[in-house]
Amino acid sequence: MNNPFFRSKKKELAPNSSDCSGQVVLIPTDRIFPNPAQPRNRFDEVDIVALADSIRQHGLIQPISVRRSTKSSFPNEKYYVVAGERRLRAFKMLGKEEIPCLLVDTSPLQSAELAIIENIMRKDLNLFEYASALETLIEKYELTQEELAAKMSTSQSNIANKLRLLRFTREEQQLILEKKLTERHARSLLRIADPAVRFRVAQYIADQGFNVKKTDEYIDHLLIPPKKSEKKAKPYDAEAVCHTFSKALAFVSKKGIQAQSERIESDSEIRLIIHIPKALSH
Repeated sequence: MNNPFFRSKKKELAPNSSDCSGQVVLIPTDRIFPNPAQPRNRFDEVDIVALADSIRQHGLIQPISVRRSTKSSFPNEKYYVVAGERRLRAFKMLGKEEIPCLLVDTSPLQSAELAIIENIMRKDLNLFEYASALETLIEKYELTQEELAAKMSTSQSNIANKLRLLRFTREEQQLILEKKLTERHARSLLRIADPAVRFRVAQYIADQGFNVKKTDEYIDHLLIPPKKSEKKAKPYDAEAVCHTFSKALAFVSKKGIQAQSERIESDSEIRLIIHIPKALSH
């Protein structure tokens, strides 16, 4: 290693390694395993290659953090990464058999929390990896949303909103990530219950380049049925109405009733006055 820090500080792992917590020691890379609660699903190979090249030129600037497995003992102790899996992968890519490690005395739960926090700080997790990691913590360590929120220094509602993202199918998740839709877009899409419809809508808003506000408006339009328009009164023909009354008057006359009508017309109305005798004429 080129880094003078490790030339002066690193130690070989010894049988009394249980006394080395908080110290930097050399550990064989084949005895170090990924954090079981590692939230990242994929590592960018190009990124690892670039990191390996940097380590080759400048050495390891910062040791990785590991914890001992509670199910192993010297000389075949196993270790789990707490922070620094990218650096471990780069070391293995370089063919290095040992890597400087900071031994930390931490529980599996604390290790899982640190792994998530490290990735969040580096902004390496996509929204679904983050949600999945939170779900793992809740299920594996039997935490409530409130307890997890306290550990993550956030609100219970924020945890709940993150977990809701896991309602998306794998295909939807892939589409949202590929189209670079934001978490706000995703949360708006969740208002649509049918996954098939939701998938098509996600494609459409991505293709249209809708921002969050436009997405909300579009989904509002899809979910809220249009108001029924009030039926407008059909226009009528005043003369046709008058003709109807005239026909009625003619029918009455056929019955021997000498009824008469009087028509008075103004600019605004037509008045029909019908005169009907009280008794039949002789």
